Amino acid sequence: MGRADYSLTENGLGQNGFGPGYLGEYSVTAALNFEAVATFFFTVILGATGPGAAEGFAGLAIGMTLAANHLVGINVTGVSVNSARSFGPALLVGGTALSQLWVFVLAGALHRARPFAFPYAAVRQFLAATARSVIVTRLEKG
Repeated sequence: MGRADYSLTENGLGQNGFGPGYLGEYSVTAALNFEAVATFFFTVILGATGPGAAEGFAGLAIGMTLAANHLVGINVTGVSVNSARSFGPALLVGGTALSQLWVFVLAGALHRARPFAFPYAAVRQFLAATARSVIVTRLEKG
């Protein structure tokens, strides 16, 4: 099955990228900034939905964050927010996708450095408290 005119090098496998010939043709700076910020927000939400968070809302919070990341960034880079998700398609397709992989790996490394530069625990507590207050307010209003 599949398309008769499918070509791995031309049609690809959903690999991430940037620059001329890729969706919005954004610069490397825009791609790196978007991936770092989107990965940061996604990671904060993943951390805020752990133990102690409001029961039953983790999937909704994670899904809404991913949806927002994709709505904003599909034209910028294809939205990796996970360097492992970029690695497989880039490895199989090669070429430009493989040569641009460093941006997605670096964005992932930048968000892993955040505990040294950003008070993650404070953000997690703030998000959990905000979610609880919104839920309680909605339940009280009925």
